[in-house]
Formats: sequence, C-alpha cells, structure tokens
Amino acid sequence: ATGITANDRVYNATTAATLNKSGAAITPGATNSTDKKYYTGDAVSLVVSGATGAFLNKDVGMDKVVRVSGLTLTGADRSNYTLKDASGARADITKADLSVTANDDSRVYSGAAYWGGNGVTYGGFVNGETAAVLGGGLTYGGTSQGAVSPGIYSIVPFGLTSGNYAIRY
Repeated sequence: ATGITANDRVYNATTAATLNKSGAAITPGATNSTDKKYYTGDAVSLVVSGATGAFLNKDVGMDKVVRVSGLTLTGADRSNYTLKDASGARADITKADLSVTANDDSRVYSGAAYWGGNGVTYGGFVNGETAAVLGGGLTYGGTSQGAVSPGIYSIVPFGLTSGNYAIRY
C-alpha cells in the first residue's frame, strides 16, 4: 500500500498518529512475484477504513516514522496476497507548551535573608503526566533571593528541562 501520509502534531504523550488515507493505493502490473505489486486482472482492492497509524515512540522529533496498520484487501483474489505497508508515512511531533509559575509566599520580618521559594504550579501536562517527566532541578531566582527588608519581591523559577515540553516560566 502506498500514498498514505501522517499529520504533524503536538506532543500528547501517546504514539497515536492521524493518517491521511485519501491517496492510498495498491499498484497493479506485476510481471513476477518479486515486483511487490499485484497481477493485472486480479480482483483485489484496498480497504483503508480501518487503518490506524502509530509513531514508534511518543517523544518529540522531526520526520518520525509512522507505522500503518489495519489496511485490508477485498476482492475474489485477495487471499493470494499479503499486504505490506510501503506508505513511507512520516510526521513531526513538536513540543507541548508547559507553564511553570512560582507560588506566592510571605514571611514575617525576622532579619533573616529569604532564600528559595514556595513551590510552583504547572499548567499544560498532557495525558496524566506530572513533574516526574521533567529533567534538571527546580531553582529560584528573582529579587526575593537574599532579601532581608520588608517589601514586595519577585520569585522566579527556572532550571527544569524537557525534550517533550516547551517550558515557559
């Protein structure tokens, strides 16, 4: 089967791929059994309604292979053939957006310098993922770090990494 393509998508923590099947075809005109085509005149046609696509893994990447399955043949001569995916379907998975926002904090003046933060809130994890899929280490910066005097200061998180999420602080 040829002519099947896959759509690019944003990371969703699954291997599922959406297929474009409108150009799907099998090619007639074989002259011998190694041509990978079917013999002209045989009653055989391609059924794509049950076809599904899957990336080899769920991770972000460019020009990733998509395996096509669920294609079937119909027609009186279908039992003479084994259908192989020769679609060459490929697609991109791009990073999903993930926001990391510092939680507010307050302290009663004690004369001691402020260090660290009060945790963060995440927005944008997909398919049940959590901060456990992130690399790096959560660190805090901003004007709050080392502040001693009463006032309003910024707490700025940073330091997390991910191959599948575009992290915005």
